[in-house]
Amino acid sequence: MIETNKEYAKNNTQFKQCCMFSECEPTKRQASKFRRKIGKAFFIGLELLKEDQQKEKNKALDILEGKEVTQCKN
Repeated sequence: MIETNKEYAKNNTQFKQCCMFSECEPTKRQASKFRRKIGKAFFIGLELLKEDQQKEKNKALDILEGKEVTQCKN
């Protein structure tokens, strides 16, 4: 059975994260645009999600290699 855009907006974690990063609501309309590779969530959110995932990956590699990881406190 094919998942509707309403179900996709509710269940797909990558889509919801992209909406969070692009500061838009995860609606069925935004899900339709995301699935067609257009819209704010796709262009802005997906890019920011990839950057965030790359940072997490680099952080994990630093820990595995024994490099010291420091966090700045503002």
